[in-house]
Amino acid sequence: MIDRFERRLNADLSKFTVSGTVYALIQCYLKSGSKLFNDYRGTEASEIAKEYDQLAAEVGKNKFYYTYLQRHTKDDDYFEENFGEYRFNQEWTYEYGRQNFEELSKRIKDFWLTKPSWKKQTSTDINDIISSSISCEEKKRFIKKLLDSKSGNRGINFEVMTFSILREYFKSFGFNLKRFSTTLANDGGMDYLCENGFFQVTVAPTAKKIGDDLQKLSDIQRILVVLSRRRNDKFINRDNVVEIIDYDDITNHFLGWLYNRDKSRGSAYHLDNILKTALREYDRE
Repeated sequence: MIDRFERRLNADLSKFTVSGTVYALIQCYLKSGSKLFNDYRGTEASEIAKEYDQLAAEVGKNKFYYTYLQRHTKDDDYFEENFGEYRFNQEWTYEYGRQNFEELSKRIKDFWLTKPSWKKQTSTDINDIISSSISCEEKKRFIKKLLDSKSGNRGINFEVMTFSILREYFKSFGFNLKRFSTTLANDGGMDYLCENGFFQVTVAPTAKKIGDDLQKLSDIQRILVVLSRRRNDKFINRDNVVEIIDYDDITNHFLGWLYNRDKSRGSAYHLDNILKTALREYDRE
């Protein structure tokens, strides 16, 4: 089963919440003193979290959340649990020895230590654009490029840039929009907060995903923010859904309004504020 485990890890290597959790459990095993993996009983989630957080700090990632472990603890997946202790799926790893795990651990850590930071490059690009004297049209084009970007994590780009645009738009009318958590935080679906409810963001707006999201804090009104409104208008009839905002609304209405205000005034005041907000939010991710 070595090939099966490694094929799956190859596919998940660039997902830090997955490969980082695998790395953390390997470290727990290697430090357990068990010579054979079959003798290893497992490790509690709190100890796995310590190993994960140590690597996360080295490579600039967020801290561990229990859901990273829980979502892959099931049949035909990475982990299994027994009385609160976690170990790798025995069907996948029964042929593994200590050397195999040492090699995997090194491979995962080396990947993340040498991986170019797209967030660092994005922050550098944003600073350059803010300080430049390029036209409003060019700054608008840059903002849209960030919104469309598939570099790193599409969910982070969409959530950060959508928030930055909406925050500036509502601030222009004296309203405040806040984003307390980060993309991977366990925030119960409250991505942006406003006075009477919250905005719930999803990049993969399948009916099941949105249906699951609507069960979170079901008694509180929210606005859905999605890439596409297509096939999702039915959710507007739910008692807790006030409105749906999609990609076209963000680019054409909200960003378009801010761009037109800047263009008419001959300054990039709103567009620069969008970028400054995005810079702060990328630094938090």
